[in-house]
Amino acid sequence: MKKQLKGGGVIGITGFARTGKDTLCGALLERANEASRRVALADELKREMAPIIKNYFNIDAFTDDDKEKSLIRPLMVAWGGIRREETQGTHWTGLVTEKVKDIVACGGWAIITDIRYANPKFKNDEVNWLKDNGGKLIHLKKYNLTAYPPTSQGGKPIIRRCYTKAPNEQEKTNDKILIGKADFKIEWGEVGNGLSKLDKYVDDLVDYLNETQGIK
Repeated sequence: MKKQLKGGGVIGITGFARTGKDTLCGALLERANEASRRVALADELKREMAPIIKNYFNIDAFTDDDKEKSLIRPLMVAWGGIRREETQGTHWTGLVTEKVKDIVACGGWAIITDIRYANPKFKNDEVNWLKDNGGKLIHLKKYNLTAYPPTSQGGKPIIRRCYTKAPNEQEKTNDKILIGKADFKIEWGEVGNGLSKLDKYVDDLVDYLNETQGIK
């Protein structure tokens, strides 16, 4: 039986694209109470940009197509950055603050799947906003196991972890700060459809979150 996430509060998940942020969120929601909800800053960006992207490129801003995502990603990163600059980092968080507070007020967990920025210029940037709202930051890294040829004849192949790389320089720079501010860190491997293999990592996180609330 899966361990249950008790109580309620705010969780922020950080990590590069394709490290499993939504996968972790889904696993936590399975273990949390019914008042708990997923929250994504990127959803607000997509809603804001949807008419422009549809009009000029005939692409749905919420597309799941990898090729379409790669085409519109630079535009969305630029747009999101401008909004953050003109508001000292508060534009996107400001759009979800009330939703987060409402979820917590109902006794649930607000699980924010995309805390990406920790600009030291902005005292209310995403990670500081999360902490100011009592949130716990979870940092994700994902790796594939890659076999390299042996260094000597008759030797065994060398198995190394190859980690998911940052999609852009902004995320690479911010990730260095976010790791330092993380309350809990997870490194997990690529499992394909074998999601049950991730249960141990999720259970360890659930134990930590329950303990921080004084719940056993």
